[in-house]
This record gives sequence, structure tokens and C-alpha cells, in this order.
Amino acid sequence: MAKYQKAKEEVESFLNDVKSIISNGKNIAINNVPWSGNKVNKTLAYMAETQITQKDIEKVIYELQLSNYSYTADDKNVNYKDEQVWIFGITKTIIDKDEDLYIKLKIRIFQEEMLLIMSFHPEKPEDTTILNEKKKERSGKMENRICMECGTKDTYEFRNMIREYEGDGYHFELPVSLPFCKKCGAPIYDEELEKNIVQIANKKIREQREIITREEILEILETYHVSQKFLSKLLGWGEITLTRYISGNYTPNHFNSSRLKELKNPYVFQMLLQNYYAEHEGRYEEKSLKKAENSMIVQLKELKETQGKIFDTVNWFLAQSSDDTPITHLALQKLLYFTQSWSMVLSGEEFFDDDCQAWAHGAVYPKVYFFFKQFKYRPLPKVEKAPEFENNNLKILNAVKSYYYDIYTAKALEEICHREKPYIDARKGCAEGKSCNTIIDKKSIFSYYKDISQKYNISFSNIYNIKNYLNSLLNG
Repeated sequence: MAKYQKAKEEVESFLNDVKSIISNGKNIAINNVPWSGNKVNKTLAYMAETQITQKDIEKVIYELQLSNYSYTADDKNVNYKDEQVWIFGITKTIIDKDEDLYIKLKIRIFQEEMLLIMSFHPEKPEDTTILNEKKKERSGKMENRICMECGTKDTYEFRNMIREYEGDGYHFELPVSLPFCKKCGAPIYDEELEKNIVQIANKKIREQREIITREEILEILETYHVSQKFLSKLLGWGEITLTRYISGNYTPNHFNSSRLKELKNPYVFQMLLQNYYAEHEGRYEEKSLKKAENSMIVQLKELKETQGKIFDTVNWFLAQSSDDTPITHLALQKLLYFTQSWSMVLSGEEFFDDDCQAWAHGAVYPKVYFFFKQFKYRPLPKVEKAPEFENNNLKILNAVKSYYYDIYTAKALEEICHREKPYIDARKGCAEGKSCNTIIDKKSIFSYYKDISQKYNISFSNIYNIKNYLNSLLNG
């Protein structure tokens, strides 16, 4: 196969075509033809050994630059005499170490569209050795294969096969490369190879069923600094359940997958810890819980940076809750609204930047809603450490707590919001009880609360007059 170098412009043009095909997400294929003089497709064999998928390969190829170009050659495929192959090299971390990868690409015109054909493995194209010493070390079982039919030892060849997987919510074909006895043609079972195939298949099953991935589970463990064993206990599962999910040998069902995905929300994890405390009082692992608690404090504190100042207010109110006076999501949304409203009038500035909307059950801050919607009408988790606020802001928070939260139910707080002009104006044109996402205008809120602060003589020095306003609003 004659080799030659292409000009810079030609290589860049070829790479642009490659990336365009990958971006479109179709007309992409793994080269399923064995290398010359061998009966193994090295790309498929490498995929089986390393558990990488076609998507993983596409990501690596998409990163190719001009500097990765090696050479171009005429293809030997007699059916496509004018076809060329482009050889690239790149160093990437595969499994647990860097490998020098050789990538063979060609673009074929198929039914008037461009088809990208890929080969991908850590061996030079000229090398026909299928299983080198590094692969033996990695797999641990690349020798001592015995044919159970004829008893022949280490006399085998790899054949490319297609395995079909079908079940609830998934259906796909998986290309695999399996050993067969050269003497009698019987398949040879290899435990390590089959284990790898199972892991690849389970990963694809998870993708098609939108099941939580191994990487997502590991991220949860790292975020909260908990072990697989301890998180399984928190969830009420067997101690090795998460270990099985992470190994790839078992796939979570939809219910367990959803429970794990919910733990990305720190408030859900906080509730999980509180429930564990309640059920295992005096019998819990103090070190494990302490690490998880400290991680929770960090995660809740970081919400201010990632989601905005409103979450400092959220966490302050959740720190005031107790078993006797819990806070529900409905109540929390109204407390945020009243805090913002009084802040604009009493201190002359917004407590936080977010806008609220005039939903059917009163003022709602959508960003906060999506963090707590799964709790529905159940009490929200208590936050152990309240954020600190400067003096005037703390006065407003304590006033809202004393004159709203400590006195009225969540439904009464909703009713207060429903009777105020800013909410009524925002709901114009929306039928009662129907969905509405109109923003409650902050100018309207300021104007209304300025009027009532003057009417009822409400200021920082006599903030207790809020009680008179509420009594008049509800009983008038």
C-alpha cells in the first residue's frame, strides 16, 4: 500500500468532513473487515477488551487535529479502487493509562451521501499481532484456552459475531469478537471476555433506557464523600447493590435509577440523611454520617454561587423548621415572596435577583420549584446551619418568620398572596386554578407594599405592624 503525504489544506478539508459526519450522528460505521492475513477485526476486539463504545471512539476522532495526521494511502478494496485511507495518531487515556492510538479513516460515497468508516486500536496498521503482551496483562485470561469439545489447548481464532439484545425499553445489536477452536470450530468460552461484553451491553442498555450511568453514580459518591456500602444502607438496599451497579454487571431498574438520579439534588440527599437518623438513632456509623453531613454543608453553601442568592434565603428558612413546625414547598415559596416584597420597601433593595410567577397556588420562583417539586406536600428537609445575613436583612427574615410562618398555615399564606394586588394583576386573563407563568412585576410589588407600609405605619422600628395589615387583609 503506497503511502504519501497530503497538503495541509487537504487534511483540514478531510477532517472537516469527518467532524461534519460525526456531528450529524448518522452514516458512521466501524470497519468490520479483518486486517489482511488475519481473521480478527482488531477494532471490535479492542472495544470488547476496553469496554469503549462507538460513541467513545467518535469523541476521540472528533478531537483529531492537523498535527495528528500521519499519512494517506490507496485502499486495497477492489470494489472501491479510487478510495483512500487516512491514518492519524493520537495519545489518549484509555482505561487507566495513556495509549498511542492509530486511527484509520475513510469516507465513502454511499447512496449519494458521505459514509465515514473507522478503525481504532493501539497497534500500528502494519502490525497483525492481535493480542500483545499488554493486552494479556490487562485481560488476565488471554491464554490457557481449552476447547471443551475436542480438548485442544490454545489453538483458536477470533470470529466477528453480532449479538442481539432486546428487552423493556431497549433493542440493539452488538458486534463482538469471540474465540473459536481452529481444529473443530466449536466456540471457546472465556470468562473475562464475556464479562467485558456484558459490561458493554449493560452500558448500552442504560443509555437506551435512560438509566443512570456508572459515572453518574461515582460522581454522587464523590460529591457526598460516602462509600458504596454506606450509600446502599442509606437507600435501604443490600450492601453490595451499588457495587454491582458500578461494576456494570447489573443494571438498575427504573425505580432505583430514579432514586439515584434524585440524589444529585442536595436537598433530597439531606432528607435521606435525616430519615436514616430517625430510623437508626444510636446505631449509625458516626464517621460516615459526619463526612456526609460536612459534604452537605458545602453543597448547600455552594448553591448560592451556582443558583443565586435566593438559595441563602431558602436555606435560612429551612434551618428554622422543626418536627413541630415543618416547612412545605408551598409555604416556602410564599415566604420567599413576602421576604422579597418587604425588602424592596423597608431596605430599598431586592433581597435576591429572581422573578416570581403567578401560578395557580400563588407566587412561585421556578428555579426553587424544580429543586423541591418531588417533595410535593411533604415537609422539606431541615438545614442544620443557617446562612448569615447582615442586620437589616435578618430583621426582615425574622419578621416574615414571626408574622407569617409562625402564625399561618401554608394554605393561609397562599390565600394572603391571592388577595394582594400584584398577584391579582398578574393573573388577569387566566382562569382561576389554571396554569399561568406570568411574572409578577417587581414595580407592582414595590408600589403595593409601599402603600400598605404607609397605611399601617410599617418600618424597621415598628415592623410588628405587619400583623395589623395581615389581620385586616384576611378578616376585612
